[in-house]
Amino acid sequence: APVGGLLASKLGPHGNRSKCNDCPCNKDTNQHWVIHCPKHNAPREQFHRETGIRISAENYYLIIALDAAQLEINPETLSTSLFRYLSCIARHTPTTNASVAPTRCNQGARGHC
Repeated sequence: APVGGLLASKLGPHGNRSKCNDCPCNKDTNQHWVIHCPKHNAPREQFHRETGIRISAENYYLIIALDAAQLEINPETLSTSLFRYLSCIARHTPTTNASVAPTRCNQGARGHC
């Protein structure tokens, strides 16, 4: 049975798969899929072309948190590109009615709000 979009088989002790099914990595986490998994090299490169940002362990949380001010990028560009990237690497069929919320107020202490 699916558990959070994942099949219940091969789940590790923290609810993550213990091994990535798409590469030899022994960890299967969201961070692995977004930053490292070679299966997603093409969409990762597209994100880089759209934003000028290479996704890495150092900027992963800034990207996921949509901290455009810290990343020095237009908030709409970041949110739209991240949405496209995550839609491409989703483990399930993405919904057709999803949208990107405005990020104007999602800038933390350095933002507009």
